Amino acid sequence: MPKDRCLVTTIVRDGKPACKVVAPAEPDWLHLGRRIAVRARELTRVQPIHTTPDQITEDDLRTFHLCVVGNATNNDLIRRLHEDAFCFTTDTYPGGRGFEVRTVHDPFGHRKNVVLVGGSTYEGAKRATDFLTRHLHQMNIAPHLQWGEDDLAIARLNVSESASHVVPPAESHPTLLKECLEIMGADAISFNAAMERICSFGYYYYYTDRDEWAQAFKTTLLRLEEMVWKQGGWDTGRWMPPCEWLWKLAVIWDLIEESLCFTDDDRATIDNLLLQIASAYEDADLEPFDAKAVRRIRERRGSP
Repeated sequence: MPKDRCLVTTIVRDGKPACKVVAPAEPDWLHLGRRIAVRARELTRVQPIHTTPDQITEDDLRTFHLCVVGNATNNDLIRRLHEDAFCFTTDTYPGGRGFEVRTVHDPFGHRKNVVLVGGSTYEGAKRATDFLTRHLHQMNIAPHLQWGEDDLAIARLNVSESASHVVPPAESHPTLLKECLEIMGADAISFNAAMERICSFGYYYYYTDRDEWAQAFKTTLLRLEEMVWKQGGWDTGRWMPPCEWLWKLAVIWDLIEESLCFTDDDRATIDNLLLQIASAYEDADLEPFDAKAVRRIRERRGSP
């Protein structure tokens, strides 16, 4: 049985805080966390606890959703997310004034989510905080859930800005999609070239949240799978010499699969596709993907 995707991140419920805001201990950074907690109080009359990473316990991870400010260098919780490939947020990405506001769904396995308010620098994290506090009231889906008027909950978020994002202009999407479909062929070289393009579509979506890139990822990946099965199925010797896309594909799919651009059938198909590739490599005593991402896919599908 597939796992619950934990799409709702609860901030306040039934007059009680359901989230802790966690920011680095340096005064300026800690103030960013306080701003988020105060904004929640303005909307609900209940203020979530704002604290520092060293004060968060394993029991907190089981009990509360978290809103984490900073990056992997100055916030230990973000470091844990980064080590498990749930985010790329470090002192170099998103870099400069770049920022991220993203939800990470059930990263610790307790059906609790993390809102990443990320920045490599204080200025970047401040911009992330500005975005979240400015739009938090618009993000509230508690009325949609038929909760109380003072409850606060948000759905999936994927907002970012970074000078390091290299994304083609939106108008180039049809051309790139067509080119990717055209280079698919019944040989390893064209297969791997197409897979690199498919991974790029996934990253473009992660960077921009533009639906056309998610659709390009889905369309080309499923078309490639169809081609492989027409050629007799997955075979590590035929299709997949060691190459970088093997790591990229599992990681980027794990980051974007919650998107509403994918149906439950799409998710099952793509999950199973990645597990088929993983099994083919394991049978050949090779390690194809980021092992933690593959484990999460298996857990999601209820596979051993």
